[in-house]
Amino acid sequence: MALDVTKVWINTQIRTKDGRYLGMAGTGMDLTTFVHEFIKNGHDGVTNILIDDSAAIQAHPNREYIDLNSQTKDAKVRFTLFNLLSVPQDRVALQTAIAELQAAPEQVKTLFLTLDGHVQLVGLAYLPEMHWLNVTVMDLDKLIGGQIFSSLILVLVLALFVCLLIVTWILQTLVLKRLDPLDGAARQVAAGNYSARLTDKRNDEIGRLAVGFNRMAETIRDNTSLLEERVQQRTEELHSANLQLEQKNKQILDSIRYARMIQSAILPRYDLLSRYLAEHMVIWLPRDVVGGDFYFLQPDDDGCYIGVVDCTGHGIPGAFMSMTANAVIRQVLTGSRNKPLSDLLLSIDEQLRLTLQHSPDSVGLDYGLDIGLCRLSAAEVEYAGCGVDLYLSGAGEVQRLSSAHRGLGYKRRTRRDKSITTYRLPLTADRRCYLVSDGLLDQSGEPNGYGFGRQRFQQLLLQWQSLSLTEQQAKLVEELTRYQGDFPQRDDITVFGFAISPLSRGSV
Repeated sequence: MALDVTKVWINTQIRTKDGRYLGMAGTGMDLTTFVHEFIKNGHDGVTNILIDDSAAIQAHPNREYIDLNSQTKDAKVRFTLFNLLSVPQDRVALQTAIAELQAAPEQVKTLFLTLDGHVQLVGLAYLPEMHWLNVTVMDLDKLIGGQIFSSLILVLVLALFVCLLIVTWILQTLVLKRLDPLDGAARQVAAGNYSARLTDKRNDEIGRLAVGFNRMAETIRDNTSLLEERVQQRTEELHSANLQLEQKNKQILDSIRYARMIQSAILPRYDLLSRYLAEHMVIWLPRDVVGGDFYFLQPDDDGCYIGVVDCTGHGIPGAFMSMTANAVIRQVLTGSRNKPLSDLLLSIDEQLRLTLQHSPDSVGLDYGLDIGLCRLSAAEVEYAGCGVDLYLSGAGEVQRLSSAHRGLGYKRRTRRDKSITTYRLPLTADRRCYLVSDGLLDQSGEPNGYGFGRQRFQQLLLQWQSLSLTEQQAKLVEELTRYQGDFPQRDDITVFGFAISPLSRGSV
């Protein structure tokens, strides 16, 4: 049964001298009158509340909020001041304030908390003797009065509105209206009208800004006119230079095209090839308009000489070298009946070095050539080479006859001690010979940029044995184009193929 009183209970154990427990004695101090007087402060809008350390309400004007017998209850079922708070942040703030007061009881804490649905000012003081807290809740609306605040706010709003009107009028009259012409003039200058000027000459910031703008517009106009004159002058100079460059370029291209015609003239004509060879194929692809590769067929008393030559360099230097090499080779081969091919190549090497006249001041320059040379007669075909191999295809196989690892005509790069082997092959109708410069074998292609390679070339020859040489020529060009893809051509490319068959004596 609830006694409806507030007491402080004092209990003590009764023990004998030797410490034996006899019982419990206690009494209570009635605080009911004190609590009621404390709560009834007589001020409307002020509420006094007493809470203990755990914020359980010990005294409150609303008796339903008082947590009776709070010391004997479990902490989870106590009715505390936290139950009157609806904002989570307020609970944290109140807990922090209680902890700070327990650590420093001489302080007083004030904070705004939301109680009974609206924000109120709360003051807290700690009573260390009782381990209670005095909580004073002040409703400012009731204490000060909302009407006074409403009138004050209305006056402030009207004053603020009047101030805004005055400031707006001042800005509009003294600043914005004077800035409009500046904005318009700036837009005209940006559009290319450099004659725009401002007439505002008052001695203030905007007036000085207008003077500065006029000077800027004049400077821009002068600089723009000067720049246009210089641009026009440079344009005319560039146009004249371009015309001269086009003329020079046309002259150079015409010269190079004419050089190609001259270089093509040293190549054997189709009717000459057909006269001595029953079947043949030729692929001649200079990297530039002209190049350092060429092929030749030179008649002899007993047959003909066939060869592929790869000179140092490409383009115009390679073309000059090819013309020199062609003249030397034809001179050596003329009247060389019955001489071994190895001796002929040595003669070409000696004569070429004499012709090139390697001088001591040609530092870093060393010119020469690689060559594959065949002699076709009525009885056999002979081959010897320096740097250009011979490929034989027929009877279900492809054979490579290696050339000597040396060049001809070089002053420093060649290994003159390397011997030159001469191969003699019988004439068979089903066998074909191929002389190939390294431009084909070294050509980059496919995704990784590897060279075309000898193995790939031999596999293609084996695959195409049943085709005519004309068909093989078309197939090889197609395969080279596919393999090369977007990679640039690295060097001059020459492939010369012919069938090994007896010469027609009527054509000799």
